[in-house]
Amino acid sequence: MNSIKNTNLDVAQYAMSCVNSIEKANQKKYKTLVKKMSALIQRNGLILTLAFVFSKGTNNEHGKVLEQMRNWCTNNYKLTRIFDGKQEIDNSMFIEKITSLSQREYVLVTREMIVLFGWIKRFADGMIEGEE
Repeated sequence: MNSIKNTNLDVAQYAMSCVNSIEKANQKKYKTLVKKMSALIQRNGLILTLAFVFSKGTNNEHGKVLEQMRNWCTNNYKLTRIFDGKQEIDNSMFIEKITSLSQREYVLVTREMIVLFGWIKRFADGMIEGEE
């Protein structure tokens, strides 16, 4: 039970830092996007969702979300074995790595992303004003 609590705390802390890192000017667009991410991943799959976010550019809320996903995958203790603990991978390398995962690894990463965006959505709702 204790490890579940610690896992939830880790995700919650990271999610809160993600929301805190968003510049005021981009907060509303970021909030709108992160509120859709879990549904996008469930409906379209992780790879298609990553491709969509990647196609929207890197100097906006989409780029920030992709960066946050990449950082969580390389820093989450459940996923470090999959990503070889690599801290410095770019977006293309990250997506390439996702496409080469085994089915079991892909399902694990997908679940972790859905959990992560559940937490980010909660914090964004509470911390960012506007657009409900």
